[in-house]
Amino acid sequence: MRYLLGKLFHWVGMPGFIRPFQYRDLNSGRLIGVRTSPLYTILSIDGKELFFIRETGKFDGIGEMAADLPPAQFDCVQPIAK
Repeated sequence: MRYLLGKLFHWVGMPGFIRPFQYRDLNSGRLIGVRTSPLYTILSIDGKELFFIRETGKFDGIGEMAADLPPAQFDCVQPIAK
């Protein structure tokens, strides 16, 4: 049932839902995270941020995290294990 609902949502172009998370790859040390704001879903890779319009999922631009700002807060931090 869940698969059929997913196919329907995909067919009508409904954006997917995601919860904020953050991972640190133990092999490369890269920090990868996803979070949302009122306007965007933000994918963060080592401080580089990719912005996607929240309602449509359309890519909107790239930014860099300022060095003097604290990192964004996430619900959980989990390492990626191989």
